[in-house]
Amino acid sequence: MKRWAVAASVALAVLAVGVDPVRADRSGGPRGGGGITQPGPGAPPVIHSGISVVTPGASSAEPGGSASDRPSSTNILRAETVVSGWCLPDGSMTLRQPPPAGTVEQDLLGQDYVWPEVTQRFYVQQIYLIDGTLLREESGCFDPAAGEAPPPPPPPPPTAEEVWAAIEDRMPAAAVGKLPYADPVTGLETLLWAEGVGTQTFSVSVTIRGWTATTSARPVRWIWHMGDGSRSHVATSPGRPCTDRTSCAGSVAARHTYERKGDYTIQLDTVWSGDFTLFGYGLTIGSQALGSVTATQLLPVHVVEIRGVLTE
Repeated sequence: MKRWAVAASVALAVLAVGVDPVRADRSGGPRGGGGITQPGPGAPPVIHSGISVVTPGASSAEPGGSASDRPSSTNILRAETVVSGWCLPDGSMTLRQPPPAGTVEQDLLGQDYVWPEVTQRFYVQQIYLIDGTLLREESGCFDPAAGEAPPPPPPPPPTAEEVWAAIEDRMPAAAVGKLPYADPVTGLETLLWAEGVGTQTFSVSVTIRGWTATTSARPVRWIWHMGDGSRSHVATSPGRPCTDRTSCAGSVAARHTYERKGDYTIQLDTVWSGDFTLFGYGLTIGSQALGSVTATQLLPVHVVEIRGVLTE
């Protein structure tokens, strides 16, 4: 209903300032695209309008919509196209349904106006974020008789899940670094760090459904699961490689002591986080949260046991 109120207020403004009501130019009208033509002495505007709210799985609805018309969580855009009025050949538009071509009427100044053949409709399209932020508004004319229609709204932008799926193969993979390099030994600390991934931010761009997503992602947490049922080790730094247990033990990210010999699998989970921006179809959508995703690397190890032997 909001768009009706705007149209009516503009119609009153046109009459108040004395603009020729049958030759109002569209460029000075409501919502950046429509002056109002009102042929006929004192005839109020007759508004013929329809609305199409385009959301995933939603159908056309009247203003206000129902619960089924609300944008779903998988689409951060809401596009609304309103068809209201007719475009005249001289570049003006009217909210009144035009009479047959050749009809002669007098305008408010008492001058004759001969109606041309009018086949084009006038539309206004608005594209919002689901939080109500208006991203773009445009208007124009189309000829239904010629098979034309208002421009379709852009497809749904990619979700964080889709962006992660598209970039995961392009992100560096972490590997388990440990000392001793050979088999771990029971009763002796195994020193751990992550190799191949530091704390720097990685920027990757991908295109999905015509949208370009530019991501900024960084690893924020490293979790080691040692495979022996013990408590996991969590670090906010990948640590640094250690070659000498005495001099660099303080630079590692985690330590673990195996109590029993056997075969185990060390699992390193690298937790990534970040954000992304979107550009496409003439729209720019600012920073969107990527959330977090976990990349896993496995390293099988064989833990050995060394026993002391007393000799005489």
